[in-house]
Amino acid sequence: MPGWYQKLKNLQETGKLQIVGLIQEQHPDRCRLFMAWKKQRFPILVDTLNRVGVHAIPMMWALDEGGIVVETRPKMTWLLKVFLGQGSKNTKPTQLPPPLPDPPGVRAFLAGKWKKAIALFTQSCRKNQEDGRSFFRLGCAFRARFDRKQRKKGDFQKAIDAWTRAVALSPQNYIFRRRLQQYGPRLNKPYPFYSWVEKARRELRKRGEIPPPLLTEPKGSELASPMPKGISVRNSPAREPDPKGKVPRDLKDSIGFEAVLAPRPAQPGSNLAVHLIFRPNPAF
Repeated sequence: MPGWYQKLKNLQETGKLQIVGLIQEQHPDRCRLFMAWKKQRFPILVDTLNRVGVHAIPMMWALDEGGIVVETRPKMTWLLKVFLGQGSKNTKPTQLPPPLPDPPGVRAFLAGKWKKAIALFTQSCRKNQEDGRSFFRLGCAFRARFDRKQRKKGDFQKAIDAWTRAVALSPQNYIFRRRLQQYGPRLNKPYPFYSWVEKARRELRKRGEIPPPLLTEPKGSELASPMPKGISVRNSPAREPDPKGKVPRDLKDSIGFEAVLAPRPAQPGSNLAVHLIFRPNPAF
């Protein structure tokens, strides 16, 4: 996208072209950081729940002044020579039909009412057990609550389980698969998802700018690079890491512990990532 933006920036600044983006992100603030880093200045809409129903990204559409989609996946030469040169045949805004009502739970999610959103998405999953979209949205709601103070133990694992089910039901959906791979094992990653974050912050500070804050920091598998092909992972026998008991034990549960497996359930011979989460117990 940065390459396209640089070629179209002058047209946007002179008003000849308007650019609007749409992201499929669990954490839209990371997009804000990326946009500041790359000096991209155009509106970005957020569709965490994939309400538009796309199966893959990136996608591009060229709309004329009347709101008519003239071309999908346009090429740069066509945009510059044909699209911007011919103008629109329909200069009046098109009368569009009213939008379809959102599925139950969407409004609660957008309002930050995580408990209600989870309950409604769960109902949708029970009614539509073969609909990957319902399970994907349920996973988004669990992960959203996990990232906030209202989190409950098990939210992250429940998000992984819901996304695993969504991918199983809709294996062709790139959006569902990437969300699960974001937290999955290195052997299944197409690329490191957020390894650019620290570089972006350094360069913004060097320019005298303050990097936009993030709700939750990318960790572990979100930063890991794919494991090179040809490397075999051998199983080693389990052993007690502290056989003499020299490490002090937390006998009062002052530190809460949670293990999350991604994906789950794991199949024999498959790869998975293990997230270990430690948090102080509020009771202490």
